[in-house]
Amino acid sequence: MVGIGVVLSSVFNAAGLKAADNDIALSYEGAAWVKGKFGGALQFDGSSGCIDCGDQKQLSLTGALTLEAWVKRSGRTPYSVIIGKGKDKTYQIDTGSSGTGVRFVLIGAFVNFEAPDVIPEGTWVHIAAAYDGKNTARIYVNGKEVKTQTIDKAKGEVKDVRVSLGIGYNGESGGFFNGAIDEVRITKKCLNSFELEKVPAADADTVLLLHFDEGGGIVLKNAALGSADAAADAHNSRYDGPTLYSMPAGQPVFDGYQLKIDGQPVPIYACRVSAVPFNQWFPGYQRPLEQTELAGFSYWDMNGSVKIEVTSQQSVTDVVVRPLSLGIKPNVDGNKISFELNSIAPVTVEVNGYHNALHLFPNPAQKDVPKGKIFFCNTYQCNYCSPIQDKVRVIQSPNMIYFGPGVHDVGILQLKSGDTVYIAGGAVVYGCFIGFNATNIRVYGRGILDGSRIERNDQRGIGGFGCLYFRNCSKITIEGIV
Repeated sequence: MVGIGVVLSSVFNAAGLKAADNDIALSYEGAAWVKGKFGGALQFDGSSGCIDCGDQKQLSLTGALTLEAWVKRSGRTPYSVIIGKGKDKTYQIDTGSSGTGVRFVLIGAFVNFEAPDVIPEGTWVHIAAAYDGKNTARIYVNGKEVKTQTIDKAKGEVKDVRVSLGIGYNGESGGFFNGAIDEVRITKKCLNSFELEKVPAADADTVLLLHFDEGGGIVLKNAALGSADAAADAHNSRYDGPTLYSMPAGQPVFDGYQLKIDGQPVPIYACRVSAVPFNQWFPGYQRPLEQTELAGFSYWDMNGSVKIEVTSQQSVTDVVVRPLSLGIKPNVDGNKISFELNSIAPVTVEVNGYHNALHLFPNPAQKDVPKGKIFFCNTYQCNYCSPIQDKVRVIQSPNMIYFGPGVHDVGILQLKSGDTVYIAGGAVVYGCFIGFNATNIRVYGRGILDGSRIERNDQRGIGGFGCLYFRNCSKITIEGIV
């Protein structure tokens, strides 16, 4: 999956009326709105359609739990995922080896069994998988128990792994479901009875409840969360170490180094920088290629300190970590360089001189994911994400646009007073943001804004001013992005 995303939040219902303000940040790709078992549903195509709910604290369940959904299967694809938190990483229900059954997997609790041939094609079926947190797991179809697994020896808790929860896929890279899904509910207790004639309701133990009744592609409501603050806290409160972001497919990789943060591999992006120790101004023209060279950069979120390990592809004779004011003295062991970074500050690692350096951009753990009015961006159907046009585009109301994980090609985007642009971690936005005679504009997030696809002799009002240009503007905030 290429994570072409959108924030789904509970801002407007199908009639366009403001709903309860209990936003939750999700990512969305390629599913269609259809009639569901109750109200609306989402139809997934079996190849890319999915919902990515992120790695949120309330979704990390290690004890008793119940996973439920109404599904209408199309086709026969083995192991297509209905609800899954990682590919064989923690908990999952899918269609099993037959492609027509229900398989229940709990990593760590040693639960892995299936009820074959219980989901007919083209018919709404309620499926549920429940675990008592001790030694018994059950699969239910239309309210009836159809399969049970008893574990001879209690194996302990369900494994908790930092990975996204997926609806219609495994939360990582595959297992796409072919069919419609409605009324997804996850509960942190073991249920043994289900009211099939009623719309599922939330109680104190419900951690996720999606009705899919919004009727349009821009917002979703987690009915298990009672307030915007609760939803934001759920999204932001999980921090067990550095937060790392995946590199979208097809992005240029810098192969001069390998990087690990606290032992976890981190992708290194390739970019071009000045190859000479001076900057010559070329008004209206691209810098000559011979005056540039490749360098690498990476970014992540952190609290406290992290251990950085850089493996160079060349023999290491000298290493400098800048700025020197941080006083970082790296350890060198062969071609491996390591040091502790105790402050949230950008650093540059220069190996054997300043050429082809590695630039590192840490950020603090993020606490303000977007809430409120969200204008979604989806590469396949968004007004703002398409090959570069021959004109400047202006954001229409509502005045927030969210670029989710993946690659976005927006050309030149003009911002107005009050506009906000959020670039999520794992997103790369190719383009340029400009503003004229505007105020109170904010561009923030954790992703990358890349102006390399905009020619410097472009005559659409920006000349050669790079990927951010604001003229006669005030109160402009740029934060957190690369």
